[in-house]
Amino acid sequence: MEKTELEKAHNDVMTTSEMAAKFAVKSFLAPFCYATNKETGEKVVIQFQHEPRFYFNVRNAEGRVEQLRESSSGITISEM
Repeated sequence: MEKTELEKAHNDVMTTSEMAAKFAVKSFLAPFCYATNKETGEKVVIQFQHEPRFYFNVRNAEGRVEQLRESSSGITISEM
């Protein structure tokens, strides 16, 4: 999707440089990354798409990090 299409669905859509200015990324597990808000220290999960690379759907990571830790058989993120 292009940025304008994503903005219709998710409002706040960021490029890589915009996301990196706001968040310190700790890890990736496509299509999500786990990050810390540089200003507030809040831990968040951010959804992204690969091409073109945009970040969107920023959610508080409370209780969601464990959902990202799954076996090699797959990942389940039921509350995202």
